[in-house]
Amino acid sequence: MLENHSENHDERDIIAEAIEDLKSSDIKKRLAAVDKLATLGSHEAIGLLEKALYEESWHLRLCAANGMAKIGKKAIPSLLKTLTDGLWYTRSSAAYALGVIGDELIAEPLFELLEDRNETVKMEAILALSKIAARYPVGFVRNCLLEKERDAQLAFLRALARVAPDVHRELVAILAEETSEPISSFEFVSREWHKTRPPKKTKDE
Repeated sequence: MLENHSENHDERDIIAEAIEDLKSSDIKKRLAAVDKLATLGSHEAIGLLEKALYEESWHLRLCAANGMAKIGKKAIPSLLKTLTDGLWYTRSSAAYALGVIGDELIAEPLFELLEDRNETVKMEAILALSKIAARYPVGFVRNCLLEKERDAQLAFLRALARVAPDVHRELVAILAEETSEPISSFEFVSREWHKTRPPKKTKDE
């Protein structure tokens, strides 16, 4: 009981100190505060890290995004909220953190970001989706891609081929198997497949 009381007291002290340090003009103090918050994982700490995603400082946003990724699934609700809120760099930071967490269930909200008006946000969404797809390729195809219209599938795969060709090849193969269609039926996907496939070895190699 006394141990829990001491831990709670220590956490309150860290939170209070972090709140003050985040107001500082010294970026080192602010970064250190974010690092401390990431070790807590409490609701209040997550709220402060979320607030840091709205800061203009790229270093602070990246540190906060990595902190929320370190906390993991507990931070997902806050990150999902920021995907549709704030300026482009806030949405982009949230997408980055969600990609690092890599939970299969957050693919759909990230997929919606592919229609974002900002190109940086779109790119972070693609990168995040590529990480999730690499971790859960079959589940990603069955629970996300197969739910999309063909045009949306192809648009995603086109973007994916540019940033993660290995993941792209794997998804195309799974799509072909799941739909019982030849790879060539995916139109441009077939062309991208051949562009990104490793060259066949010759007899002399």
